[in-house]
Amino acid sequence: MAVSRARSKAITYTCVWAGSLIVGLLCTIPFARAHSSGIPTTATVEECRLVDSDGAAPGDSDLTCFGSWEIAGQQRSGEVTGLGVRDHEGGTVQARVIGDTAFVETTWGGLLFGFALVGGGLGVVLHVGLWFTFRKRARESSR
Repeated sequence: MAVSRARSKAITYTCVWAGSLIVGLLCTIPFARAHSSGIPTTATVEECRLVDSDGAAPGDSDLTCFGSWEIAGQQRSGEVTGLGVRDHEGGTVQARVIGDTAFVETTWGGLLFGFALVGGGLGVVLHVGLWFTFRKRARESSR
């Protein structure tokens, strides 16, 4: 059974979008897990610094914050993720802790926005790339 070119494109685009959304979902799993099963606490942010990512472009760095919190009467410390800005040094944030990481509490809307941003953005980039590839093949085959 031969598959038409249009059907082949449709299947390819569908697979790309589905894969992109799966990647977006995988990126939000740690925050969703912390949101649903982490231990609630108040974390004090002690230090935030910009850390260059391996292989990143010059000037491209990630914000990494560290802090401390109390769980069951014991003082603990570690990374505080999900802040996004440096203004939190010395302040407190509501967080949920898993292991040695405190995830800043967020709404499910924030998680869905992150999922859509990662998955949708990747889908758009791949979609445009595929469009150019199919367009180039169509030009070559018409010659």
